Amino acid sequence: MSASSKTWVNNQAPSVEDDDLNGFNLENNNLIVGSGQALAPGDNQQTHKSVATYAAVGQFMTGAGAADAYTANAPAPRINPAAREIGMLLRFQAAATNTGASTLNAFGTGVDDIKLSDGTTDPAAGDIVGGKDVTVIDRGTFFELVITGVAAGSVGTAELADNAVTNAKADDMASYTIKLRNAGTTGDPQDVKISALTEEPAPEAGDWILGEIAGGQLRKYDFGSISSSVAQAWVNFDGSGVVSIRDSQNVDSITDNGTGDYTVNFSAGAFSNGNYAPTGTAGRVAGSDGIMLEVEQGSTPTASAVIFNTVSHAGTILDVDLVGAAFFGGQ
Repeated sequence: MSASSKTWVNNQAPSVEDDDLNGFNLENNNLIVGSGQALAPGDNQQTHKSVATYAAVGQFMTGAGAADAYTANAPAPRINPAAREIGMLLRFQAAATNTGASTLNAFGTGVDDIKLSDGTTDPAAGDIVGGKDVTVIDRGTFFELVITGVAAGSVGTAELADNAVTNAKADDMASYTIKLRNAGTTGDPQDVKISALTEEPAPEAGDWILGEIAGGQLRKYDFGSISSSVAQAWVNFDGSGVVSIRDSQNVDSITDNGTGDYTVNFSAGAFSNGNYAPTGTAGRVAGSDGIMLEVEQGSTPTASAVIFNTVSHAGTILDVDLVGAAFFGGQ
């Protein structure tokens, strides 16, 4: 405001001259006009409306420039801030999609790089989407990219509300960042960037992906790569009297072929061949002699079944009430 300097004398307020009032009135008028209102002498709420407008618009700027070299200025008739401030949040609509490293000139104060949160990594191609809102934080020597626009039907590095994430969007993701924390740990979740799956063999539709956080990256495992280390099928059954299964996985039934002679029938699709590795144990609740579980001599395991005998150390085939078997491989 253009006004003369006044001081209080003997606790008396200084007089206000015409240039003081005119200066205040001029700046107040600029505030009103700058908010997009036309001066209306009969409206005594215009200054209030102006402040509300500036507060509502916040830090949204008009974006311009070109791909990788963006500009942001206050939308007319507003004027640019007098200077940038560290920590200032700016939002603008990108003029074009970036192809890699990018810069921003905010308010005509000079060009600075746009970086990811670590302050050194450049945005990847497509991280800034033309026609979509971009939010950055002024870090003094660079602008930190916070939120990028999301093009229809695809997702780059983006921050999405839970209810905005769909399977279709996830299928289109080349890379994205999520917050995760290892189970059983405390503290703030880590930012984890997940890139397109490139493991061999590549997971197929419907595969489950397991992972753990390691150094800010999600270490991924698909079941195809770990299937050889987990049992594809197992069973615990009572082989005495009427054979009964206590618990099982991928085992449909047990056929009682006679004393100490059992066929384990697998669920459809559990194995693609008979080259699995069977292992197991057998015993009796009442009895002191050791019992062995062995694949029946002369029989060949298949993808659908295997025949076991329970045999004492003396070589006698006999029924037992505790039988457990597990099967690895065969894929």
